Amino acid sequence: MQTFLMAFRSVFRNKRRSALNIAALTMGMIVMFLGLGWVNGYHTYIYQSLMDFDTGSAQILNAGYQDQARRFPLDLNVAGYASFRETLLSDSEIEAASGRVNFSGTISVAGKSVPVGVNAVDPPHEAEVTVLRRQVMSGDYLADDGGILIGKTLADKLGVEPGDVVFLTAVDRYGVSNFVDLTVAGLFSYGYPMMDDGQVFIDLGSSWNLLGLDDEVSRVVVSLRDGIDPIAWASRHRDDWSSSGLRAYQWKTFAQTAVAAVEGDSGSFYIMLVVMYLLATVGMLNSMSMSMHERIREFGTLRAIGMKKWQLLRLIVIEGLCIALISTVLAAVVSAPLTYWLQGIGFSFNEIMDAGLPIPFGERFRADFNASQAALSILTALAAATLGSFVPALRIARHGVAESLAGER
Repeated sequence: MQTFLMAFRSVFRNKRRSALNIAALTMGMIVMFLGLGWVNGYHTYIYQSLMDFDTGSAQILNAGYQDQARRFPLDLNVAGYASFRETLLSDSEIEAASGRVNFSGTISVAGKSVPVGVNAVDPPHEAEVTVLRRQVMSGDYLADDGGILIGKTLADKLGVEPGDVVFLTAVDRYGVSNFVDLTVAGLFSYGYPMMDDGQVFIDLGSSWNLLGLDDEVSRVVVSLRDGIDPIAWASRHRDDWSSSGLRAYQWKTFAQTAVAAVEGDSGSFYIMLVVMYLLATVGMLNSMSMSMHERIREFGTLRAIGMKKWQLLRLIVIEGLCIALISTVLAAVVSAPLTYWLQGIGFSFNEIMDAGLPIPFGERFRADFNASQAALSILTALAAATLGSFVPALRIARHGVAESLAGER
């Protein structure tokens, strides 16, 4: 206890050096804590947005579909969709499930033709799995008896609006080119060019008539209940339906470009945090070293009156830990309002991100903080303070008493 009090008094006696070290550690802790919360929130926000916008929590497909996904195979389907969906919903971990048929087609109207990606969905159940219904900006959502949803950008190019009739042409499962006329039910906007300018949505019944399918879908998109890890669920149930030629896939399988972009950003940010902390540690090491040399006669006097080398070493290290303790308190005070704002209020990502990125963004971004991030920030600061004080303390402790009293360095 006496050593701790001596160390604490020494911190305030050497105000200039202590202030520099406290400022460096405080800033490092704040950036570390806020940075970890930012990255965690970034993951949560983007990944949940991707699941809500398109992929769901997991998907079940024909085992051979993914290998040929680029050609939108119509011969590798999930058969008996209605009964299979009911079977899935008997799983207490599944909240909702909806079938889709994906294919490419051409929209024609008034002499204009545009190639599009077509997503045939089960309208009432798709609304339970993704946010499609909420993205309809004008007109109505899809009904079971036909219709088409077109992106606002694409609709402007074609010059169509809700109530107009368009023709959708596609090659069916037998290689025959067919077409169907569909009434524009509504216009959607995701704020995501790849969706708004190149994708359309129709009901499953219309796709079955157009493509020659019978109660078949390309995939069943699953939404899991809160608290269920989608990756773990997909892994557990991967081969549950192998007897029917089906396989479960985690959602990341269908969002690899976006996930790679997010992980690349996160990796760069973690590297930046490590470099920042290394700089803070080096700076503290240099500052503590200079402080120790300025006080070399003081340490010589302590040695002369009976203090052992290990006691001197402990005293100096405890000084560093006292600086870390003060820095922790200051960092907590400064971080509190920033934490409240980032996690409680947040801000719009759409205002600062490039609209061309392959990631759909929701309305507001919020950071995601937890106790482990605070603990890591504190432990890192303690490690920096210990290293920053131990290295110069070890050099000082090796000095002889006479050298120290003479001020020799």
